[in-house]
Amino acid sequence: MRHTQKRWKKIGLSEFVFHHEGNVQITTAGNVNKFQQRLDFAQYDYVFINGNHYQGTKQILILDAAKEASVLKRLEQLDNIQFIIKLTEDTECFSFLEEKYPQ
Repeated sequence: MRHTQKRWKKIGLSEFVFHHEGNVQITTAGNVNKFQQRLDFAQYDYVFINGNHYQGTKQILILDAAKEASVLKRLEQLDNIQFIIKLTEDTECFSFLEEKYPQ
């Protein structure tokens, strides 16, 4: 970690880099604050998060045969699946998912 990143993490600053194409890159360092997060994400209708790290209110499950053990490990966290996307056409639904969600 660079010296400036360490310093930023201590005091919680953000860096904004405006590109000539018209887009912006925002890097923020600091502790997670649920009140600031609400402000940061209020402008978005949907935010996709990695369910391996954070639990979402509504969930989309991407079914990948190579990730069966990972899905089983997190089965209790999968409590509000909205829909399932098969990674490949021939991917079968895991039996433990069918047991938990028979419909």
